Amino acid sequence: MQVGNEVLGAAKHIIDKQNIPCSYVLVIGSRPAPEIIKQCRKEKCDTIIIGTRGFGAIEGLFKNSVSHIVIENASVPVIVIK
Repeated sequence: MQVGNEVLGAAKHIIDKQNIPCSYVLVIGSRPAPEIIKQCRKEKCDTIIIGTRGFGAIEGLFKNSVSHIVIENASVPVIVIK
């Protein structure tokens, strides 16, 4: 959890410097995709920005990747960052 908080803190610092309104949530659990979608609804987000592990074309084969599940089920636009 410490690493997650450090990464989230670094991202928050960069985004805050740009004066972009944003909320940050560290989601921990065995099923992160549903939790991300749940938080999006709770916070009334208009966009989800999510990272990917960068497996490239191979990742496309894994329909159960977190980013794929979020893209398929989110009611708002999803930006995937590699």
